[in-house]
Amino acid sequence: MSIGERIKEKLPLSSTEMQQIMQQLVEYMQAQFAEMMERITVIEKNLFENSKTENDNLREELFQLKKDFVVLKQQQYKELSKIQSCLIEINDLLQEKCIEINQNTEQKKKDIIKTIHWRTDRLEEIYNRHTPRTELSFEVALAEHCNLCCAGCDHFSAIAEPEFADIEEFKRDFARLSKLFNGQAQEIHLLGGEPLLHPDIVQFIQTARICFPDAVIYITTNGILLQQMKDVFWVACHDNKIVIQPTKYPINLNYTALETLAAEHGVEYRYFGNTGTTIKTLDKYPLDLMGSQDARRSFRLCHRANKCIYLQHGKLYTCTVAPTIRHLNKRFGLNLIESSEDYIDIYSAKSAQEILEFLACPIPFCKYCMPEKIKRGIEWHQSNGILSEWIL
Repeated sequence: MSIGERIKEKLPLSSTEMQQIMQQLVEYMQAQFAEMMERITVIEKNLFENSKTENDNLREELFQLKKDFVVLKQQQYKELSKIQSCLIEINDLLQEKCIEINQNTEQKKKDIIKTIHWRTDRLEEIYNRHTPRTELSFEVALAEHCNLCCAGCDHFSAIAEPEFADIEEFKRDFARLSKLFNGQAQEIHLLGGEPLLHPDIVQFIQTARICFPDAVIYITTNGILLQQMKDVFWVACHDNKIVIQPTKYPINLNYTALETLAAEHGVEYRYFGNTGTTIKTLDKYPLDLMGSQDARRSFRLCHRANKCIYLQHGKLYTCTVAPTIRHLNKRFGLNLIESSEDYIDIYSAKSAQEILEFLACPIPFCKYCMPEKIKRGIEWHQSNGILSEWIL
């Protein structure tokens, strides 16, 4: 087997193996040429000492030797060409390997950084859940039911019977919160269900702004009814600095027209989350119907805890599930229990700080939630009204 073939057979080679093969090649070529030079020297010496007949024989032998020398050179040239080709191939392989190693290293570095950031964010989120907020942000449903009905809705609006918020109760509750928090709130979300279904939505807008003059107030909507809203609605939104916050669903709705409509009335328009730039998907928040989860752990891992604070009938909840679970219970004959320990009564609370501290603690209802089992990025679709949308 030639040296070139041996090199190809061994690809990829280590640097030590390559050095050994190159040294063998050099030694082999040196031995071949040394042998020829020795034979040539002997022949040249005999040319001066032998008879004519002998010299003719020597000349013939020398001629043959020269031919052999040419053949040897050609053979060595071929070997060198093969080796050069192998070296180029090795170089290409090494370059590809280096690129692959660099790419893998870079990807691993990115993965490590991503993991570090994720874990850091997770720890920060857990810390924030257990830390009383400095300002109150909350949401309140103007309608429990919905005209779109997303599968697995965590407000259970897809299976809720028609139910509207009462304006007088709303005024009392907002006045009480305003008194406790000195008229200060960071954000207020008027939502549902679908808030635009409420025939008296203008009164809710006006009350919310009177009680909380500086809060950012959103109407969180699917937008389907926006083009049907009367001028009095748009005037109220403009005068009370309301932000229209549609979720952009993959449905047959001209959202560009909605943006234009809001702009024409001088009303701020912002899409919910990142739905303005990415296709809306669904997240499934499975429930443990047996209530066998560790409530404290569920609270720590739940992104809604102490974030999606929910006002209902004079009570504040740390998330949206406990106050709306009645819809699931009624639809499927279940008994997921909401107790008096799951909320704080705003009329019994002595101060804003007492409320904020309560919202930063786990509640018994957390035992029904499995935040570690959340499934994200499900293709959006409407509800079929079946229990499997809310359980594993």
